[in-house]
Amino acid sequence: RIISLNRRLVTAARQGVAGAAEDLDLVVAVRDTIEALRSHEKVRGCKVDLLVEGAHPVRLHPLLVHQIVSNLVVNSAEATGGSGRIEVRIERHGESIALEVHDDGPGIPAERRTLLFDALASTKANGSGLGLFSVKACATALGGAVVIGDSPFGGACFRVLLPVTGAA
Repeated sequence: RIISLNRRLVTAARQGVAGAAEDLDLVVAVRDTIEALRSHEKVRGCKVDLLVEGAHPVRLHPLLVHQIVSNLVVNSAEATGGSGRIEVRIERHGESIALEVHDDGPGIPAERRTLLFDALASTKANGSGLGLFSVKACATALGGAVVIGDSPFGGACFRVLLPVTGAA
């Protein structure tokens, strides 16, 4: 039932993406999401930084961007035990914008990475397995993709590549 519900939510989001896309500054949208998360019980003990190179006006659905950033920052906070370092980076790479979330948690073994985007897959004892599934669905709905790598801080790096559309 959970998978069915999530699929319906993702389908509804996809159907609303085209009509609800807005010209927005990705940096402002991400900064606003981070600020809203600072009081979250799992995030408030973490050091969360935003690093940006240049301006990033794009045409995207702000709620899907919020969903991506929220899930990734909260996951990083959980991975660090609520007191770690989280760094969100935004950089333009040609016709794509990379949105990366780094942490200094334990990281994710390479053999487990691809499975984490499946519904109900989780590395957490009490995880629902819907957070990263949702991140992937939102990134896909925006015409992008998401991959897991290693962070220079020793933990995980989630990299969401989003296309530069509409705005320059």
